[in-house]
Amino acid sequence: MKKIIFSFILLIILPALAAGCSGKNAGKNGDVTLTMFSTMTKDSEKQTLRSIADDFEKENEGIKIDISFPGTDYENMLRVKMAANDMPDLFDTHGWAKIRYGEYTADLKDM
Repeated sequence: MKKIIFSFILLIILPALAAGCSGKNAGKNGDVTLTMFSTMTKDSEKQTLRSIADDFEKENEGIKIDISFPGTDYENMLRVKMAANDMPDLFDTHGWAKIRYGEYTADLKDM
């Protein structure tokens, strides 16, 4: 069930982000690469997420998703990225982390 909910969320969020990646953020040929960090550690979950991203890339030519699974270094890597103002386009986090990551997120409850 957790995978289904996560997949559903990605199917909603990725097209919204793709729409926002046109124009000045697009490369010379309109190609865009979205960076994604995930806390997933199980190989089956990683494969499922990669499969969803692959399907999305096939349906949205010119958009690539670069997924990183940093494992136990996840929190430290995001802190470094926050300090450098170089956050990934997509990342998962705990609900309590709204305080930490709030300025890097968008409220999607009305979507």
